[in-house]
Amino acid sequence: MKSVLPIVAVLGVAQGFASALLPQQRHHSRILQSSTVQHVKARSNLDADADYVKQQLKLKEAAYEAKRRADAAQSAKRSRGDTAVDPLSSLPMIPYLNEEGLVSDVGAARGVKASVYAVYDATPALQYIGVSRSVQQSLRLHLARCPELTHSVRVQHITTPSRSLLEVIKDEWCAENGGAPPGNDGGAEQARWEMPMDVKPLMTEEDKEKLMTAREKGREDSAIKAIARRFEAAKVEIMEARGVKENMRFDPKLKGQGLLDLWQPGPDTSVPTSTPKK
Repeated sequence: MKSVLPIVAVLGVAQGFASALLPQQRHHSRILQSSTVQHVKARSNLDADADYVKQQLKLKEAAYEAKRRADAAQSAKRSRGDTAVDPLSSLPMIPYLNEEGLVSDVGAARGVKASVYAVYDATPALQYIGVSRSVQQSLRLHLARCPELTHSVRVQHITTPSRSLLEVIKDEWCAENGGAPPGNDGGAEQARWEMPMDVKPLMTEEDKEKLMTAREKGREDSAIKAIARRFEAAKVEIMEARGVKENMRFDPKLKGQGLLDLWQPGPDTSVPTSTPKK
């Protein structure tokens, strides 16, 4: 019995100690919970502030873009004598090829300094909007680069062009279309319309092996030309099926670089102005 008493005493002391600590533990628990709630609220406030800042930035960007377009439209009006930009739908749809199989004459009369043009596929769906100082030459290049997408065209000719005017025309045509056409995506699709075709990324594993073997023998130029001619043949086949009679000769020097484009100077797509050169 004597041995049991110390144990009971110890247990009693332990229980008393635990009871004494319990309020303190509860107090610390409440502090921790309060701290957690405050942290969550602070984080929520930070997220809300970040969302607000993003929203304000978007509003400012939209306001800036609206002002830029309004300023450009005003400048365009002045440069055209307050004449409104022709809606795309108001312009005649011209067949890309005439009855002789040549690129149609789109009427760039004497005095025209620049042309804004819209190219359509067979659907017809708008595929590309371009600007050129030599629209006939540009249309030939587009036919060679995208023979399956060039079936009709609409053109607006400008005699007193300015950068703002040309931007306004393109912007309004895109808006009328419900957005930029595929050929004005600012990426790979736009490069199809505006740049020579690069066949190197399109090579098969067999092409790469042949090219490596030819390189070891010092015949890389001939090998890459042969690959380029295969892609050329595919384009020519499409044009022949459409009855194209234009002289579409591809540049042999470019083929040696793995590029495919017509043998002629590229069109001058720089923005012309009425300001005389000094």
